Amino acid sequence: METLKQAGNNSTSGGGRRRYRGNLVILEVALTLVLLAGAGLMVHSVIRLLRVNPGFDPNNLLYIKVWLPWERYEHDAGLNKSHATSADQTCDALFADMHERLASLPGVTGVGFMRVMSSEDYQIDSRTSPEELPCLACGVEDWDVFRVMRVPLLAGRYLERSDVHGALVNESLARRCWPGQNAVGKQFRRPPGASDPAVYEVVGVVSDFLGRYDEQQEPQFYVPYRSSTHWNRPRYFQAMFVRTQNDPSKLIPLIRKELKAVEPAMKAPMFIRARQAIEESVQVQRTYMVYLMVFAGAALLLSAIGLYGVLSYSVARRTREIGICMALGAKRRNVFYLVLREAVYLVAVGMLVGIVAAFWLTRLLRSQLFEISPTDPVVFIGVILVLTTVAMVASVVPAFRATRVDPMVALRYE
Repeated sequence: METLKQAGNNSTSGGGRRRYRGNLVILEVALTLVLLAGAGLMVHSVIRLLRVNPGFDPNNLLYIKVWLPWERYEHDAGLNKSHATSADQTCDALFADMHERLASLPGVTGVGFMRVMSSEDYQIDSRTSPEELPCLACGVEDWDVFRVMRVPLLAGRYLERSDVHGALVNESLARRCWPGQNAVGKQFRRPPGASDPAVYEVVGVVSDFLGRYDEQQEPQFYVPYRSSTHWNRPRYFQAMFVRTQNDPSKLIPLIRKELKAVEPAMKAPMFIRARQAIEESVQVQRTYMVYLMVFAGAALLLSAIGLYGVLSYSVARRTREIGICMALGAKRRNVFYLVLREAVYLVAVGMLVGIVAAFWLTRLLRSQLFEISPTDPVVFIGVILVLTTVAMVASVVPAFRATRVDPMVALRYE
């Protein structure tokens, strides 16, 4: 009776410290679950981003931005028609020279041109209100940017030189303007009273394509690059796509030299490797993912060490109690479950607190997630399983050690 009383007093006197240690483990488990949930969401999001089909082949493709001195080729819109025609011919000759020089470089298999035009209102069929659609001018035939980029043709055909008022539309525009219909052969025009009354006929539909994973594809249509009806539109930068047999980076000095020879007054061109641009578009998400994984891994390790330390210390402090239980007939499995039950309690409470915190804190990652909810159940279930597994592994060793206590040694303890 004196031995049992002494054991009970020791247990009572150490109850406050034991609760303090238990609360620390609960806090560690909760924070670990939050970090694991954040890391899991970012990993899932990056995987989804990398699985997005960009709509073209980015390998061995070089994207070049060129800002030409347009003021040298055209004057204000008030000039007469002959001046405008002369400007068109000058531009045509300039682009033809560019294409010839770049296409003749060793290792180049294709050169395509594209230029951003403008976003204006267009009348679609008999709709009451016009639609604002971005327009881009692209090269045709041997200048065809879609063939160089290897953008899939979904319906119809590519543009030809004779398509003065022909237009290619992307998948998003076809789905938006003619849902459930074949867009080939459809027509759209500027609203009545517009300066350009041309009627455009859809000759083909191409797949959506993205230069970056984090872009949102918008409806667009494309017109022949050398259509004279477009030269009076606002000019931005000139875009060229060069397809090579090998790494296009090696050709950048040669391309820069050839472009400078065509137009010495142009600004320094910008060179972008398509594959590199796509990979860099998820750099922010990858950075978040790496940091969260590092912190989550460290937290997971600290939680396992903390749980192991608390249980080991508890077993050492309860050696006399365990020895008395075994002397009175307790089985080893009973002692094993006794220690394991304490671990299960600490982990369960910590997970409950962590789940509540994670449901609130992971919403801060919403802007960095791609097609995934901040409370994705698959991620949370996976995190719970991982944390449970690590916690149980950390708990088994102290629990097994408790079953090896010799009752005679325990009764003589201290």
